[in-house]
Amino acid sequence: MNHDLFIVSLAFYIWLTCGWAALAHLSGGMVRRYESKNKKIADMLEGWLLHKKEYQIVFRIIMPLFLAVMSSEIYIFASSHFPTYAHENRILLTLAVIFGISVISESLARILIYHSDILMLRLTIPPIRLLRISLFSPIVGTFVRFQSMLRRNYQKKHDIDSRSSAEDEIMSLVENETAGRETLEEGEKRMIRSIFDLDDTLVREIMTPRVDVSGLPATSTVDEAKHKFIESGHSRIPVYGENIDHIKGIILAKDFIDTERISGMNIEELLHPAIFIPEAKPVSDLLDELKKTRNHMAVIIDEYGGTSGIVTLEDIIEQIVGDIDDEYDTEEDKSPEPKTVSDGSVIFDARTPVFEVSESIGSEIPEMDDVDTIGGWACAKLGKIPAPGEEIIIDKNLKLTVLEADDRKIILIKIKTMDESDVQGNQK
Repeated sequence: MNHDLFIVSLAFYIWLTCGWAALAHLSGGMVRRYESKNKKIADMLEGWLLHKKEYQIVFRIIMPLFLAVMSSEIYIFASSHFPTYAHENRILLTLAVIFGISVISESLARILIYHSDILMLRLTIPPIRLLRISLFSPIVGTFVRFQSMLRRNYQKKHDIDSRSSAEDEIMSLVENETAGRETLEEGEKRMIRSIFDLDDTLVREIMTPRVDVSGLPATSTVDEAKHKFIESGHSRIPVYGENIDHIKGIILAKDFIDTERISGMNIEELLHPAIFIPEAKPVSDLLDELKKTRNHMAVIIDEYGGTSGIVTLEDIIEQIVGDIDDEYDTEEDKSPEPKTVSDGSVIFDARTPVFEVSESIGSEIPEMDDVDTIGGWACAKLGKIPAPGEEIIIDKNLKLTVLEADDRKIILIKIKTMDESDVQGNQK
């Protein structure tokens, strides 16, 4: 056995393993992280990232060569020191030693990259880059073209699976960032989750319900429309015929700036076409349609063609980034936050989604089909619009009380987790 050859091969193999792991760690996120810290390093990393695939091919060519050299030296060593061993046993011994070297090399690479990933890239990528340009250029070019051809053919057949896998991979990265190396703020993580949730969120879950829609009759005058814009603070208002179920179109505030042009015109002459969307449409599809039609508002209709509510582009953006308040938003426009009172019960706005109420009180409220809000849940449970003071016992340990309601909807409800004395009192 040539000990010098083995040691040199082992050293080069460990060096290459560290370089391979460091290159696998290189990503666009890593480049962005250094853009604010050190522009020179960021530019260097970006250049390496552009040729990442080519460098990986060079690693794949060279690393097996050193493994082969070490394997042959180990086998020669086993043959000379263990001549009584059968040929098969010497091969098994060789494979076991090579496996151990690989495991130790990869473990060492992970430790070094955790503490000094940039240093490992600087020590390995320049020589690999030189080899790619000087010796392996034809081979690397052929491999890259072959990989691209295979990838295109695979993506045509497995496009949906690829998208799902990509989403799962991104969410895994977001949720499992290594402690001490976080690159995303909590708000950024929430936005990423919200973007992927758009496919599973229906427009009815984010719409402004019809009872809260600020509409205008088609018989209104231009002055009345101007007053409505000033009063509501909206930039778009739906215009309806007989009632809100018969929306004819949408008027825009910007059309009322040129008073000379619109003088003598009626409201219907200023209408823009409205787009009508079923309430079961996913929010992601609605966003695509709004962009395609260059609209900022959609009218949401139920299965009978009646108006369920409206959704604006701002509603979709708020679904991703959270509430956006402008100078016209008032506290009355917002759903008030849950409020805990002295007896331990929690007061909710009736428009609060059922799942949010369950999360807030720490108990599961049974969901109902076609019901999203806790106010709608209470109405469906009682089969009517309840009066203030009416109560519902939920699974024996929760009591829902209607605090405020009118003849059309519930406004505020209170939920209390009952203790044993409350349960016994209700049983009496």
